Amino acid sequence: MFTLLGPHFLQRIREATKFAEARWTEYKTSIQRRVLQLPPHVARTIGNGIHHPLVLSLPNSETYLKGALREYQQIVQPHSGTSQLAKDFDPSRAVPQAISNYLKTYQYLEETECDIVDDAQYIPQSTLACEERCSELSQRMKVYTGHVATAYDNNPEEKSIMLLALMEMWMSMDKCAIRVYPLLKDFAPKLTPVILVRCSSLV
Repeated sequence: MFTLLGPHFLQRIREATKFAEARWTEYKTSIQRRVLQLPPHVARTIGNGIHHPLVLSLPNSETYLKGALREYQQIVQPHSGTSQLAKDFDPSRAVPQAISNYLKTYQYLEETECDIVDDAQYIPQSTLACEERCSELSQRMKVYTGHVATAYDNNPEEKSIMLLALMEMWMSMDKCAIRVYPLLKDFAPKLTPVILVRCSSLV
């Protein structure tokens, strides 16, 4: 029986689908918003001096724009055909204090890291100078890590540079300590692979 009625059912399904699609298309067309085409050229005036509605006039911004120009003219005054800044003009006002502090922090860190690399190979000859060098490097490491704080968080490259800088100072301090106390050369520095794993987790 299905063999006999199957084609009839399929035909009715096709007709119902076609009818539903036609009604849906008709409905979408009825609710579609008409978009008018823009003219290729827009005249500035319609006639009798009336401005075209597509021309930006900003009638409510006149007061604000005049005030902005007046404030600018108070700072920059004309002089011999060129612009000259007022004598009391403070350049630091142009940059927010937060941004200025941000730039100073990274500038200081960059300069400190360059100094560490340049100064890492210096080992004094005398024992007393080596002792002073160890104290200086220890204090320098504390100051450096204090300035870094959270500046290098979420930045693996800068964090790696920080760890290398600390290791450079540590190695220099170790060499000075060995010169003061040669017996330390017979003992391992305790730099195990676990330390490298911990350093990589910091990065």
